[in-house]
Amino acid sequence: FRLATTCRRSLCCIGMPAQQPLIMSRVQLRLARSLEEFFFAAPGTPSEDPLVVSVRRDAAGTRRFIASVGTFGAYMGALTCVVCSTFLALTWDACGVYDRPLRWWVLLYVVLQACQLPMRVVLVAGLRSAESSGRSAEAFLTSLTASRAWQMGGVLGRIMYTWQVLGALWWLGA
Repeated sequence: FRLATTCRRSLCCIGMPAQQPLIMSRVQLRLARSLEEFFFAAPGTPSEDPLVVSVRRDAAGTRRFIASVGTFGAYMGALTCVVCSTFLALTWDACGVYDRPLRWWVLLYVVLQACQLPMRVVLVAGLRSAESSGRSAEAFLTSLTASRAWQMGGVLGRIMYTWQVLGALWWLGA
């Protein structure tokens, strides 16, 4: 409700008709609900992910570990996307002369990195939010690790690992 009211007020302030903000707020609410269902499992959904087991044993240590590793992973993933995208933009034609499809390898690598960024950000930001508001880190991690997004992130991670091995084999064979 607060999101809809805020959106309606901000859109009316920039001169949009009164009906349009109502439509926009409905779209935004649906989008917010869809994202919440994607990133978080229903309350009470069990998860025995190693992160959940770890937070049960040592909540403070696990929060510190996730905050440092997750933050580093998010920043490095974003940096990798920017650097590789810049490389591709500047050298797309020049990369076409190699025996192996270098530009397509780098492009897919960037896409795989970019697809994993939202989960990393949700993990770090959500854990920080839970900690600052006094909510349970275990409940947050249980909901997150039981979600479809977490499962897809695991699949993407395995695909990316395989893609890196393929790239290393191409590099060794060159």
